[in-house]
Amino acid sequence: MDVFKLHFVGQEEPSLFQTEFVLGSTRCSAVRGKTGGAFAGHGSFHWSIAVRALAVLAIKTSLAARGSPCEPLLVGEKGSLAASLDYAISKETHWLVDVFGVSDGRNPNFKKVFKRTNSGRKRIGPVAISLSRQLMQPGAIVIRLNSFDVGLLVEGRSIKSRQ
Repeated sequence: MDVFKLHFVGQEEPSLFQTEFVLGSTRCSAVRGKTGGAFAGHGSFHWSIAVRALAVLAIKTSLAARGSPCEPLLVGEKGSLAASLDYAISKETHWLVDVFGVSDGRNPNFKKVFKRTNSGRKRIGPVAISLSRQLMQPGAIVIRLNSFDVGLLVEGRSIKSRQ
């Protein structure tokens, strides 16, 4: 099963600190920063608008997989989270390779991870981005906050955490 883990840190405004991605036998980890630094063998990413968009999309997809009425996609016009992530995907930015890795030594996995409509906004209207069907399965996306797995209740009444 494909698995995408997102590790957030912080209280008031949590931010993404680390990702882990498993696709078949490929395993990738990336941390926020210019390099992996002390995390030898890890890729890196900046806490940019496109990375924020990825985080929001992953959370929405996780909620939908748990039965929430949340739609598991980002939709937006120029300047939106969706447009920022679409641009990063179109430009094949390095952080996407660091987060999702490559298969066969050369094919970036992120091309298998995202599904896009109106990429580059070539037609009038918004761009839309979702994650692959494999990542829409229950348990395929794991959200951690301050070292705790976060179980999001679909009723939206509260958030339960467990270590």
